[in-house]
Amino acid sequence: MKSTINTSQLITLPDGRSLEYIEYGDCSGTPVLYNHGMPGSAFEAQVLNDVFKDNGLRVICPNRPGIGRSSSLSEYSLSQITQDCFFLLESLAFNKVTVIGWSSGGVPSLWQAKHSHTQISQVILLSSYSHFAELDQAPSHFAGQASVLKQVTTRFPALGLLACKMAGYLLKYMPSLYFKLLMQHCHTPDSDIIEAHPHYRDMLIEAQKQSISQSASTLFMDLLIQFREWPFYLKSIECPVTVFQGDRDPFVPERIGQHLADCLPNAQYHLLPGQGHMYWFEKSFQYRLARLCQI
Repeated sequence: MKSTINTSQLITLPDGRSLEYIEYGDCSGTPVLYNHGMPGSAFEAQVLNDVFKDNGLRVICPNRPGIGRSSSLSEYSLSQITQDCFFLLESLAFNKVTVIGWSSGGVPSLWQAKHSHTQISQVILLSSYSHFAELDQAPSHFAGQASVLKQVTTRFPALGLLACKMAGYLLKYMPSLYFKLLMQHCHTPDSDIIEAHPHYRDMLIEAQKQSISQSASTLFMDLLIQFREWPFYLKSIECPVTVFQGDRDPFVPERIGQHLADCLPNAQYHLLPGQGHMYWFEKSFQYRLARLCQI
């Protein structure tokens, strides 16, 4: 019988910081690296546990700096986050992994793909952000709530930080109100998933609480570095990338997924009709995802 790992673990990074990670699925299975959304944490990948265990997949989910028990960074950067993940893979003696990134987790996934030599075989993006410096140059670049969040975070950082602190306060002291407000921004496909699986509500709240457990400024810094210009272009990422995008996603709209597919040289694009941001919580999609990870 396959066994399941779902306990938090820590490793010490070369600079002395701690990196927390959680594993789900089959502890002896094919490794998959999962990059969490924001606000979010490694805890959210528990929804993959059962299907990935049944399909012989071992999911490794690190918390980015300042989230959960991962040490914070004095200078928060995607470059350091990428190095941390590669150190984790080397510590676990993984030669090749599939990388999955959901929402904000797509950005570190793309950075890992860019800087990988042999460690990453493919990347699977689930409603991922793109490189906004390139997206801003594209026709019809406006990208819904993601664009609004980018404008607030980069042009009015004090306001962006205040918004993150307010979200953190609601998460900590009024989680029910926070979740109600969150669901008001979701379209019907996502609210239907939560209604059908009420335990996902508690999972999302806990995962998002972990993102502000040390400081709400972690949420702000994580968003800010993703919206800034990167030192490379999407066309320089050579490994295979599969892009999934719901056509009713209010957080990461269809325009962003299409932009990724247009700019990445080795991408396959799958537009999901009638889907929002949380389609991957459904078992039917998870089996599809598991099959991709087995390639």
